[in-house]
Amino acid sequence: MCIISHILDACNTERLHPEVRGDINPQMLSENYCINLYYMLLLYIHNMDNRWGEFTDSVIPLAGGIMHAKKWLMVFINIFGGIAVLGSYVHGILTHPDAAEVLWGEVPQAIRPFYTAGMLLAATGYFAFTYFILFRLNARDTRVYSRFGYGAFNAFYTAILIASALWMPLTFLAVEHSSPALLWVVRIILAIVGLASLGLLFALVTVKPRQLIWASRLAIVGCVFFCIQTAILDAIIWGSFFRL
Repeated sequence: MCIISHILDACNTERLHPEVRGDINPQMLSENYCINLYYMLLLYIHNMDNRWGEFTDSVIPLAGGIMHAKKWLMVFINIFGGIAVLGSYVHGILTHPDAAEVLWGEVPQAIRPFYTAGMLLAATGYFAFTYFILFRLNARDTRVYSRFGYGAFNAFYTAILIASALWMPLTFLAVEHSSPALLWVVRIILAIVGLASLGLLFALVTVKPRQLIWASRLAIVGCVFFCIQTAILDAIIWGSFFRL
């Protein structure tokens, strides 16, 4: 209920940042429930991101002049999110000796090598676009979709890492209980990762101001490989072939 109240509070345009408030079309927010929920979530994250900035400016003076508060949040998201993802993989493999065979499901042998190459390229791409976002963008001036600030990147990373950390535990749970409902939850989780990855790619393409063209292009190429893995190989192909 606390989160819901914060989301509703975020939708109060009178309390939004002036730059964001000026871009909001109230009629657009009432046309479709799903679009409403999407905007409400982004606006909630925007407000929380601003409050985080105010908190770190007063509580973590050591960061002043070295790294913007929103970039500190990006670092924390990657550290704790990365630990959660890797921890879920380690736990799943240690507690399930047949993990490899279970997780492949009915994915054909012929296309499994693409996953090996895809994961390596996706991991390399992740480091490439994270480097660009963290070290080559000015958090104060960055605009995404001509509407949102640097906090949009934090939102995409949060969605990707939280959903990724849930994938393996829920997959094993679905198999152990032979639960079609849980399998659909797993597919939805993979869809969230894929959509958030595509959102991140679009954000990289549209981000302004654009600095260091070579780094920007490298980040976009890296994110394309990441999207191929998450949106195509994982969400579509794996989701279609995996059976209980």
